[in-house]
Amino acid sequence: MNRILNRSIALALALLSAAPAHATTYTGLRAIGDATALLSITTDDTLGGLTNANITDWTIQLSSGLNSATLFGPLSGNNSSLVILTGSALATNLNSNLTATASDLQFNFDSNGFLGFLNGGSFNGFGYLLNGATGGGQCGGGGVFECAFFVNNSSVSVDRAGLSGLQTLASTAPGGVPEPASWALMIAGFGLVGGALRSAKDHSQWRRETA
Repeated sequence: MNRILNRSIALALALLSAAPAHATTYTGLRAIGDATALLSITTDDTLGGLTNANITDWTIQLSSGLNSATLFGPLSGNNSSLVILTGSALATNLNSNLTATASDLQFNFDSNGFLGFLNGGSFNGFGYLLNGATGGGQCGGGGVFECAFFVNNSSVSVDRAGLSGLQTLASTAPGGVPEPASWALMIAGFGLVGGALRSAKDHSQWRRETA
């Protein structure tokens, strides 16, 4: 029993040390003209207005006709970067554009700013963009829109959807998925239960043999 318990505790501690202290992942499927964007965006659990520092990772699968590509954040593949513009100037933080609640990740298209997940941090390649009221003229012109684009040499594919107001981009799964820390506690608990059952079985066998 002690060996089982010790192994369970060691595994739980390993999972706890490897897991981020807090994280919330929002997922959603966006229809953008003829394109789709399957979003999985992870934050550091901050609620309210988010800065780029609060977005810790992402996986965004883009598809339009024969074109398909996936944007990976720093923890999942690191082939893209988060670019933020306010007007025509680079900014280090989002303002009120991107907000998080306990259940939803939302973007306010009526506010200033621009949010882009871009392959290589450039406007060549592929990307997923959100353009606020004064966010600039990216993705084939000005306006307020959500956009997915692919650029491959001379081939350019751009899908845009005009939007306004506060839009929900993604949501947390109902009930949520247990975080690594929760899994660690569950595994430790299973180890204790298994150890107790094994001990009871061994004790019962010893009583029969000595009877």
